Amino acid sequence: MSENEMIVADADQYMIALRKEFPVLDPNSRIARAVAENGGGLALQDLPGVKFPQGTGTLWSWTDVSGEHNLKTIVGFPVFRQKYGLLWPTDKNTSGEKPLPVMETDDMITASLRTQVERDPGTQRIVAIPGTNGHTPQGLVEEISAKEIFENGAPTGKWNWNSLSWTQFGSSANGRGKYAQERMKVLLLRSESHLPLKVDIPSGSLSIVENFFKQIPVPYWQCKIQFALRTNTSKDDPFAELVATLIEIMPEESTRGIDAYHDQMVDSYAANPNSLIDTGHE
Repeated sequence: MSENEMIVADADQYMIALRKEFPVLDPNSRIARAVAENGGGLALQDLPGVKFPQGTGTLWSWTDVSGEHNLKTIVGFPVFRQKYGLLWPTDKNTSGEKPLPVMETDDMITASLRTQVERDPGTQRIVAIPGTNGHTPQGLVEEISAKEIFENGAPTGKWNWNSLSWTQFGSSANGRGKYAQERMKVLLLRSESHLPLKVDIPSGSLSIVENFFKQIPVPYWQCKIQFALRTNTSKDDPFAELVATLIEIMPEESTRGIDAYHDQMVDSYAANPNSLIDTGHE
């Protein structure tokens, strides 16, 4: 289906229907003004969120102020997206306490130290990282120490994310993927709420959603999409993966409201992308 076939022909009628379904997209509505005035400082963790189900589950499940939801599909406008990465000290927790990631990146270029580390008093090089155990990959601590960026002889607590062995394909325990976890957070504006739903895309579906967004022929927030789940049985351990579908593209004349909403999300979260980072260890 071409872009023109997906766009609703009558922009005026489209806007009437859109603002009825999504009143927050009417810039002159009371609820749009409320989001503009009240939503700017809303922390991302305060938004309703849904994660991928464990194993082969194919239902999206979450709870918000309206109750519990279990849906096969979720539909809405993707009003913001952010890719991020986490590097953990171990691929298996044996202490009963959830360790912190060693480092994080919110631009997939520069990574920053996330946890306290032990340094050599003389060289200031990292010699120990909390949370490491018998399941820590061999050489992880040594490489993190050796590749830390120093300026004027002092550690910066920063790394080149893509230079690390643990961000390369083949570094995972099974030798297929990456040891580091790379994910994407998508904020999806649904008709049921004036606040977007956080959808956390795990590494197993990251390439699917990245390729999907690359193929959208307009700014990604100017279209309605659907997220579903299917069971992938191509590997030894079946798992749920994303199915993304483009539902419709807004007429260009009708994008004012969604453009303004997207700008609000950028103002709220792009300037503080660390708020997107979910430290849950899969």
